[in-house]
Formats: sequence, structure tokens, C-alpha cells
Amino acid sequence: MRTQFKEIEFLCANDEFPDYKETLNKHKALFRRLQRPGLLPYRQDFSDDYNQQLSLAVIILDPAEERYVLKQAEEVGLPVDVVSQAPQWKVEEVQASRADYQIKPKRPTKKNPAKTPTSLRGIR
Repeated sequence: MRTQFKEIEFLCANDEFPDYKETLNKHKALFRRLQRPGLLPYRQDFSDDYNQQLSLAVIILDPAEERYVLKQAEEVGLPVDVVSQAPQWKVEEVQASRADYQIKPKRPTKKNPAKTPTSLRGIR
């Protein structure tokens, strides 16, 4: 059993910069593309009273998917910021939506079906 997985973090969307909305749209597009087996994409909200700061990262569970991730990021135009190793406990935290600052997915209802990944709803 593997105990370490590659994690790729992408450029944050920060409303202190003029390209905030463009970067946020790139996050949304890439997040949708990363919804596939072998990948564990997730978003975090580090916003405070003064600014909005949102991040997108993916834990690569299947090493064969890394090339796909990088290709999709390039197509969307979202630069890689940090590449690191995620231990097994972090994978479990993200899978359970318990990672620090993680944007938790909302469950779709009959009145409000999920049309886009639910963890992106409500983002300004």
C-alpha cells in the first residue's frame, strides 16, 4: 500500500489581483476536468475579512494520471504553483471533506440538482 501521493497545487485565486475572476473561472474549468478515477481534486477557501483567496489542488492517486492533469492545466491556462507529497492521512481527510479550509461539497436535492461540481457552488 502506498503511503505517499503526489499533490499538485495550482495558482490561487486572490481578489487582491486584477485577474481574480479569470483565475477563479480557470479553477472551475480545471476542477470539472479533474473529476475522474485516479484523481482527488479539492478546493480550499483561505478567505478572511479582508480578501477572498481560493485554492485548487489535486492529489494524484494513480501516477498514470499525472500527465493528464498537467495537460488539462496547460489547456485551461492555470499554472502549477507547488508540487509536493501528500501522506495517506491527508488523502483520507480530503476524501472525507475534512481537510483544513476545504470547501465541502453540498448534496444535490431534487429542487437543486448538481449541474456543476457542488464544491464550486456559491463562489463569488
